[in-house]
Amino acid sequence: MIRMKRFNALFFIMGFLLILGFTTPMSVNKAQGPIEDFCTIRNTSFGTGEQLSFVIYYSIVGIYVNAGNATVVTSLERMNNRPVYHITGSGKSNSSYNWISKVDNRYETFMDTTTMQPVKFIRDVHEGNHKKYENVSFNRVTKTAVSNDGVYKVPPCIQDVVSSLYYARNIDFSRFKPGD
Repeated sequence: MIRMKRFNALFFIMGFLLILGFTTPMSVNKAQGPIEDFCTIRNTSFGTGEQLSFVIYYSIVGIYVNAGNATVVTSLERMNNRPVYHITGSGKSNSSYNWISKVDNRYETFMDTTTMQPVKFIRDVHEGNHKKYENVSFNRVTKTAVSNDGVYKVPPCIQDVVSSLYYARNIDFSRFKPGD
């Protein structure tokens, strides 16, 4: 189960770094001017109904043991009268390992289909005795994130940990050159 926790930590670190990279409204190449508006990007990389499946392994003295499974599913829904991508990621330990540390995690994001910006994020984590539930709604007008822990000011192009990965899948890196 340590491998699953490391996977979650890695997942959050990658997402956090991506979030930091997307918090500025625009990157500028001095020679060419604006090259990417990070507040809006067109989806060209995934469709509704996409399902990704992963097998999570735990390493014991160099031997890899199947410890659990993770899936990510994409669907199209409506939220606040607007179409959104509903992306759900879930990970569970195999039942034979639950006596060590049962893992049952679920992450959800609801992304505006036009801008690829998150509207809502849900994190529901159960790892052994550790439990964490977060429900965050993003308000683009007031530049705030409203969660079960409070209201926070956020940059205009903030991404959550799941939406950042799907946003990043749509960046056209061929438009950039070294140093951009």
